[in-house]
Amino acid sequence: MKWDKIKNFLIVILLVVDVFFAVTLFVQYKSRNYVPGVDLSRLAQLVSDTIEIPPGVLPAKRQAGIIYGGSYHDDYFESVASLLSGGQMASSYVTPDGMSFVAGGGEMDTYEFTYPFGFRYVHGGAQGAYEIEPEAITQLPEAGFFTSISIKNIIKKFLYADGALNGSGVPSGLRIKLQFGDVRYDASRGLYFTKVAQYVGGQPIYGCEAVVAVKDSAVVYVSGNLILCNLDESRAMDVLDQVNLMLLEHRELGGFADASPSFADGALLAGQNSETAGQNAISGNEGSEGAGEPADTAETSEYGTAQSGKSRHVLTSAESCLCIAWYANRSKFYLLPGWKFVYDGSAVRVRNSLSGDIYTK
Repeated sequence: MKWDKIKNFLIVILLVVDVFFAVTLFVQYKSRNYVPGVDLSRLAQLVSDTIEIPPGVLPAKRQAGIIYGGSYHDDYFESVASLLSGGQMASSYVTPDGMSFVAGGGEMDTYEFTYPFGFRYVHGGAQGAYEIEPEAITQLPEAGFFTSISIKNIIKKFLYADGALNGSGVPSGLRIKLQFGDVRYDASRGLYFTKVAQYVGGQPIYGCEAVVAVKDSAVVYVSGNLILCNLDESRAMDVLDQVNLMLLEHRELGGFADASPSFADGALLAGQNSETAGQNAISGNEGSEGAGEPADTAETSEYGTAQSGKSRHVLTSAESCLCIAWYANRSKFYLLPGWKFVYDGSAVRVRNSLSGDIYTK
């Protein structure tokens, strides 16, 4: 009887210890991966003169600081066209912005590429037969549940080139995955339409999305920007979180060009200098001068980088994403952590989480 009491006592002690460790691990996980609610509230108050942040719009979950990389070979266009067509290339010609290929086998399918990741596929050379504005897709009726699953599998098989891309030979952490919108049916043309976006590590690749059409159990049309090659590396980096990036947004949208972002003590919360953070993020393996600098300078912002007068904007959505950047000689591309902020329902600004700069592409 005495031994039973001791045993029960020890079991209770073990349960208490298990609960204690479970709570400790949960608290540590939350502190590492989520911004405290009090910080989000203080941020909303601090930037309220320039930016209105409605409750729940700015996510609390921190972004994973991972950079992904892939090789961009000189024959990228040719190799992708060959993979998708099963090697049935009949002819090719150079275009002002890329290349175009025509497949043989009697189908005359066309594969058009624009530098670097623009892609357009038309089955049977039926130019114009499958065109649709992305906004018009949402006006079509939704396909049934099982039909939608079948259509998505057909698209995956085509864009993954029957497993040649993102197949079992690619580590799961480096696979580029497809996320689908609703599958819609155009009865007048017998076409199923959907929009696809590319994701890595649970984050969307900014700008990598396309419209796809399926007819008679085959993909007949693709138009958009898609990375159609495998990634080959990843590494962890320190990044600025969404609070620090919103402070930079406040400074620029409010016209405080000479002001330093501050939060309580006048420094970035992460203790990083936004102008130098991530400066050597890409050059770690190659060691070449200029590594990782985006070659183009097209602003993703409708507002620009600074304004002379103050105006108030409403943050309508915010999400972490990955941004394409290039190694100096364009032989490699990288997916850098970033945040996409949408103001007033339409104006988009994307910030590089390594440097804090406005992302250019």
